[in-house]
Amino acid sequence: MPIADGPVTREGLDRLAAAFHDKHRQTYGHANPEEPVQLVNLRLTAIGRLPGLRLAAPVKAPARRTMREVWFPETGFAPCAVHWRDGLAAGETLAGPVIIEAMDATIVVPPGWIASVDGVGYIRLRRR
Repeated sequence: MPIADGPVTREGLDRLAAAFHDKHRQTYGHANPEEPVQLVNLRLTAIGRLPGLRLAAPVKAPARRTMREVWFPETGFAPCAVHWRDGLAAGETLAGPVIIEAMDATIVVPPGWIASVDGVGYIRLRRR
């Protein structure tokens, strides 16, 4: 049950409790307005303005590259280069099959796909 915009006040909470008892009466055919109402879930929607977000170009770490056999449905087992994400530079592209490893994620670039590193370090995948 939404309550009016603005600060939370005693009057607003009382209106919310009364609305609850009315809805309970409509739904179940009875209500007990003397029974306290417990607020269990509260959802908040807020709109505000923040300054623009500036993403800095990532700092390139030393390259770390290995090879691994990886199974793909299209090709079966294939030799696959494994790159450390922090070692990739902006503008770099890698043709699949390739694996890109990071501390928090692993990106699998299947055969027929290309991974490109943009200016702020996002990796974008596209079909060849």
